Amino acid sequence: MRYTITDLGTLGGSFVAPLDLNDRGEVVGVADRGDNAGIRGFVWRRGLMSDLGSLGGPQTAASAINASGQIAGWSQLKRTAPKSIFNTTSLFCDTPAQPTSPRFVCRAFLRTHGRLLDLGTLGGANSAAENKAMNDRGDVVGVAETRQPDPTAGGKPRFHAFLSRSGAARLLDLGTLGRDPDSFALGVNNRREVTGVSVANGSTFTGGTGRGFVWRRGHKIELPRLGGHFSSPGSINDRGTIVGWSTLAGDRTRHAALWSHGRVLDLGTLPGDVSSEAADITDRGLVVGTSCGANGCRAVQWRCRASADLNARIGDSGPWELTDTQAVNRRGQIVGDAAHAGLPRGFLLTPARR
Repeated sequence: MRYTITDLGTLGGSFVAPLDLNDRGEVVGVADRGDNAGIRGFVWRRGLMSDLGSLGGPQTAASAINASGQIAGWSQLKRTAPKSIFNTTSLFCDTPAQPTSPRFVCRAFLRTHGRLLDLGTLGGANSAAENKAMNDRGDVVGVAETRQPDPTAGGKPRFHAFLSRSGAARLLDLGTLGRDPDSFALGVNNRREVTGVSVANGSTFTGGTGRGFVWRRGHKIELPRLGGHFSSPGSINDRGTIVGWSTLAGDRTRHAALWSHGRVLDLGTLPGDVSSEAADITDRGLVVGTSCGANGCRAVQWRCRASADLNARIGDSGPWELTDTQAVNRRGQIVGDAAHAGLPRGFLLTPARR
């Protein structure tokens, strides 16, 4: 299949990163405004990129958008916060834009009817909703601090995966696997099946050392891995098929993985590459993601387990280098990150008419 490519533009700065899109081709993500104030969440509709605003603080992110145009993500409040994983790393929220800037409270939000609704926490100060974190029912998943201290992280608050049904501020704590202190949720489908990661050590966690699980009807099921100890399932479609990544034996390399009916499948890499990650999957089984090697990373799709470099599917479209994909909709449109004439850009691919 061939694609036409659209440059999503910017909010005035030099950075833009699309994270999700819906079936109407509306795109959300993060961008900077060129004012050194940090990142802002955006929505792109019919060629126009707009700033979503915030809950009072300087930085926001728009992580997911559903069929009706509701948007989930995170926003800082105009309220300072003690140090935690939410403001000392960029795992869930972003760190201060300037080293001397204060650390602000971060909150998961649902944007509906033009308003940002603070979804609250599990008793602590912070929360956030990440990519693929919302379904068409308006359910939002993510990560929130609890009141419990984490013994593996010097007594800082534990962070747990949550589910907000239809955007309710009363969050359901999804817990962890076994005796793990921490967890976070990454994706949810229209059957309220949730993907997440359970973390054994909050002090050493950097995003790649957790165990993937799926939450179904109140029960967490640990997902099998590709020989290593770690995995991260992201998107889950309405058939219950999950994609993400898992480490191979030795934990030095990760490959894109697909989970279905209790089994895990290695999706492999593009020829010559050594690692890969899957970002999203449609109900028809089209998977998109990233494949990386010594010469960098390339946007990739898998169809019937066969991989294809999306750079070879856009024809003579100028100096584009597609480095990764973040999401795909039912129409086969794809968003991701690229370099255009050497500058970072966000792209939208649309299947070309035959």
